[in-house]
Amino acid sequence: MTNPEYKYTDTFDITPEVQAAYDDHGYIIVRNMFDKEELTNVKRVLEDSDIIEKHGYGIPDGKGKNAKLVIWSHPGNDVTGIVARSRKVVDSCQKILPGSQKCGRIDHFPVAGQTMADIERINEIKKRHPLKHVELDPGDALIFDANLIHTSGPNNSPNRRWALLYSYCLKSNNPVYKHHHPNYTPLEKVPNSAIKDCKNYTDFSGKDFMDPGVDKTVKADTLDK
Repeated sequence: MTNPEYKYTDTFDITPEVQAAYDDHGYIIVRNMFDKEELTNVKRVLEDSDIIEKHGYGIPDGKGKNAKLVIWSHPGNDVTGIVARSRKVVDSCQKILPGSQKCGRIDHFPVAGQTMADIERINEIKKRHPLKHVELDPGDALIFDANLIHTSGPNNSPNRRWALLYSYCLKSNNPVYKHHHPNYTPLEKVPNSAIKDCKNYTDFSGKDFMDPGVDKTVKADTLDK
């Protein structure tokens, strides 16, 4: 059985061994993908700008809480967009069913304010692919297949839980018709050093923020101010 965990270095690459682990488990964990200075730069965008107040909204989790989200279709040129375009990023506690990506697409249905996979099928899949809690430290990255069954529980701790999720799609998988998710646009890569070099914390032009009113996959509330 392949090992899905790796530690990031400047020479880290997707070798045949890494690819085999990803194909086998449906995910890999890259420890220390971002250092303290890079995380501080990202945190400054989230805490010192109006990105959440202006573009955020809440999605009911069915348990009396809201998951607070800011969704955009294009990365833009601020620090969070630079992270998405840096060479070391391909795609962050998550719960997963390792290997479940091999089960193919599963029907999803509206639950609370979000969409959830068919619970009866999930319960059957769990018998062959037991639940795993993915514990990550600041700077770690979880890279997983779009078909890997995953979820996250409510944050009952007194601490804030930030998560940046970047999704990538092949050019060949461009949507047939235009809808609320974006069509293909080229992604211009930047060097890894750009995450530290970027000092744009407030200009979010070009990100194309999601309007919850046109998002057909969630039922959103306005974000608590």
